[in-house]
Amino acid sequence: MRDAMKEQEVSKIDFKLRYKSAFIFFLLTFLCNIMFNPILMGAGMSGQWSAFLVNSFGVTAAASYVYLVINKKYQSKKQAALTVLAIGAVVTILCYNFVFNV
Repeated sequence: MRDAMKEQEVSKIDFKLRYKSAFIFFLLTFLCNIMFNPILMGAGMSGQWSAFLVNSFGVTAAASYVYLVINKKYQSKKQAALTVLAIGAVVTILCYNFVFNV
């Protein structure tokens, strides 16, 4: 009985991190940093704020793309929008802590 319950719990978690997903996520994050950090720093923004903004938007976009488009984990546009907002909120808080508190 317990084995059947464990199998059901494991099958509810349906997110699998594949090499392709990880590669695309890191590639998109890297490209955002390479393209937009110099632009923001050239416009007079400090390095910390530039890193915070670029990584917040870049990681949100990359994680949302991998989760919603590559893994096809949405059923409606409303669910996709809420997922992007949730990912964005978590990523922004984490980026702020990594950039300014570490």
